Amino acid sequence: MPHNSLLNFFITIVLLCYPVLVYTTLPYVNANYISICLAAIAILRIIILKQHKSYSSWGAFSIAAAIAIVVYAYNDPFFLRLYPVLMTILMLIVFSLGLFFPPNIIEMLARLKFKHTKMPNHVIQYTKNVTKVWCLFFLFNGVVSTWTIFSSLEIWTFYNGFISYLLMGSLFVSEFLYRHFVVKKRLQKISSNKNE
Repeated sequence: MPHNSLLNFFITIVLLCYPVLVYTTLPYVNANYISICLAAIAILRIIILKQHKSYSSWGAFSIAAAIAIVVYAYNDPFFLRLYPVLMTILMLIVFSLGLFFPPNIIEMLARLKFKHTKMPNHVIQYTKNVTKVWCLFFLFNGVVSTWTIFSSLEIWTFYNGFISYLLMGSLFVSEFLYRHFVVKKRLQKISSNKNE
């Protein structure tokens, strides 16, 4: 339904802005309330996406719920910083599992272009390689994000609310450009050589 899509879009934006929201609201709002809002948003997203149940959605909800419980139990805003690194670990697990239990996420997205034809083996191999690159990124991001937990709130916010997304976007754009300007030309050249 349209209103569900709009609400899901709003929730996604809120979760992406989580580090900035924590930084701006923490001086004025009790950490318990922030953690409860995080868990409530996760629950709302599960309800909205009930037609598309996935382990990642339930994983995100479990992380939010666990953080809410820990923050409430210890009344310590420090634990609010765990959300980005735990989400990164979740993404690392999801992408890594795809390498051992195919198809991986990249392959599933690629298969949308091969609905009526068989996906070539070289495309499947390429999706595996891209998945490995993303796994390395999530590993790196998780290490740095963990380091920021023990740094100042400003550093934590700057990395997890800006630099991390900048790196992610750069990797996404780089892969897109590589695929369209290098891989496609290489395949066209191989195809033309076979036809000669």
